[in-house]
Formats: sequence, C-alpha cells, structure tokens
Amino acid sequence: MKAHRFSFFAAFALTACQSTGPSAYNAPEAAQPPISTFHCGGGQTLTVRNYGTSVNVTTDDGKSTELPAVDNNSKSRFSLEQTAIVFDGPTALYMVTGKPPLDCKR
Repeated sequence: MKAHRFSFFAAFALTACQSTGPSAYNAPEAAQPPISTFHCGGGQTLTVRNYGTSVNVTTDDGKSTELPAVDNNSKSRFSLEQTAIVFDGPTALYMVTGKPPLDCKR
C-alpha cells in the first residue's frame, strides 16, 4: 500500500513540474507601439505615445501626462505622483487618484 501511495505522489509531482511551453512569468515584457489609441469604458479614449523609458498619455479632454517607467526594465508599468498606467498586451488599466480606474483596449 505504501509503495502504491508513493508512486502516485511521485507521478503527480513529476507531472506538475513539466513545462508545456514558455511561461508568462519568464517572458520579457512586450513594448507598446510608438503611438496607439485605447478605447476605454464609458466611451473615453486615450492616446499613448511610447518613448521607451516613458509614455505620454493624452485623454479626451486634451490633458497630457508624461509618465516615467516604474523601473528601468519596465515596458508595461508607468507612474508619476497620482497617475499610473499598466499595459497587458492590447489592454491597459489607467488610474488617476480620486477617479475610477479605466479598463481600456487598443
């Protein structure tokens, strides 16, 4: 009985450790295009200009905000004071303190 139980757990452990492809945790962050338009909930639109180490976000009302990368290697997280944007492929979450976050798609 003990040998049967051991072989079951050994097989389970080996199966759990197998990789079926590249892990999202190991993949480098993908850079955003140089200029893109995001359509957000509530009919709002963001225009994002990507400069590599920073992005410029322009809202429908014409307000433009320059956001530096959170760290030197980040291509998806940008923040300054009370404003931040986080990219996940073709989607973005735009946050301004005191306002509801905007879910946006390119």
